[in-house]
Amino acid sequence: MILKKKRSSLQPETTKVVRPLMLLMRARGWYVKKIHGSQYQSGLPDLFAAHPKYGSRWIECKWGNNFLSAAQIKEFAAMDKAGVGIWVLRSPDEYDILLKPANWRKSGTRALFKRNQPIKGF
Repeated sequence: MILKKKRSSLQPETTKVVRPLMLLMRARGWYVKKIHGSQYQSGLPDLFAAHPKYGSRWIECKWGNNFLSAAQIKEFAAMDKAGVGIWVLRSPDEYDILLKPANWRKSGTRALFKRNQPIKGF
């Protein structure tokens, strides 16, 4: 009998960014929890993390040319208005971004939005 290797159904964000980032952060003393989205939690960032020195972080992981969804833009804007920071990373190599102020609204992050996508409150 020949066993076929099961293909992973995980998204590239999970295999290329989320998992390696979680491992790196845990090795550096962070508490990290993957947020499992559902129809009732659409728009929430991928990770919640906390560190004794750096405080808490909500982290959205993107891979390749993926953009923020309309639900994410709406939710991130509401969280931002309430004083909650959101950090967007495309690679574990961008770890140092977490040591700086939240970046989801920064001009360099506008590349995460689809061209011609309306962005209320941005």
